[in-house]
Amino acid sequence: MPQEDALSRFIIRQFCEDEADALEKEIFYVDMMPVADQEARLRSVFPNAGQELHMETFSGGFANWADQVVQLI
Repeated sequence: MPQEDALSRFIIRQFCEDEADALEKEIFYVDMMPVADQEARLRSVFPNAGQELHMETFSGGFANWADQVVQLI
């Protein structure tokens, strides 16, 4: 979600219209970028959520993430 990707940021914000909503929902972010960068980008969308933001990040492809999830269940 680069700053230039206003549409992605808008869609995510719609799921959490109020800052408090971000604390009650789990966000899954799967991308090829490092996990630290993913976390920083999510926090830029919800700057007031602080440490309370519930997020699961995964650095790799979607198929790899899905394979790991399937193995867990």
